[in-house]
Amino acid sequence: MYKKPRVFREALPQQGPFERLLVQARRTQQLQRALNGVLPAPMAPLVRAGGQENGQLLIQTDSNAVAGKLRQLLPTLLRALQKIDPDLHSLKIQVQPQQQRLPRRPRGGQPLAPETLQEFSHLACSLPPSPLRTALERLLAHRQRKIGP
Repeated sequence: MYKKPRVFREALPQQGPFERLLVQARRTQQLQRALNGVLPAPMAPLVRAGGQENGQLLIQTDSNAVAGKLRQLLPTLLRALQKIDPDLHSLKIQVQPQQQRLPRRPRGGQPLAPETLQEFSHLACSLPPSPLRTALERLLAHRQRKIGP
């Protein structure tokens, strides 16, 4: 018989290691919301509340510039976060750069206009045998294959 799907937290036992993990995750979410409320709007998406240990909350960001601004805001942030968690006594800022992949350059480049191809052809014919002439001939042959007969 088909069983109705359950919410993840309902599937976890109410006691044990999962319950402690769930409580910690909820607290981190609350702290993240409080951070977002205190931080300037453009800065909020760049900051993440991390783990909490011995009354110290780890705040992560990708940027040194954002970390510098966070250090300036530490007293304000700590006061706001202590309203959520009174046991919190310090904040640690950590720069953790995310590896960003550069966008790949499209292969093939811009198509060459027929007039440009004609000019390259005349130039290649006027050159003596040389690496430049060979390169131009290869370029023209490649472009002809792309265009077709």
